[in-house]
Amino acid sequence: MLYKLFEKVVNETRLGPEVIIALRDNDDGTRDVRVVSEQLVVFSRFYEWRPRLEESLQRQVTEAVPSAKVSFEWHYADED
Repeated sequence: MLYKLFEKVVNETRLGPEVIIALRDNDDGTRDVRVVSEQLVVFSRFYEWRPRLEESLQRQVTEAVPSAKVSFEWHYADED
């Protein structure tokens, strides 16, 4: 279910060609759904739309699976 949600968001944001949706089963029976990129992805004016993207995804995940935990990890090439 969450895979489909992430797939929808990736397609809506046109990130499909840039990212991979990865699933990982954990030892405790939970599952991680991650959106990762093997290469640097550059977003124009990311600081403007990042909060809306995160809030929207958090809300959709919570509605679909109330017990799910959402975290965002952004890496900035100029900070490395």
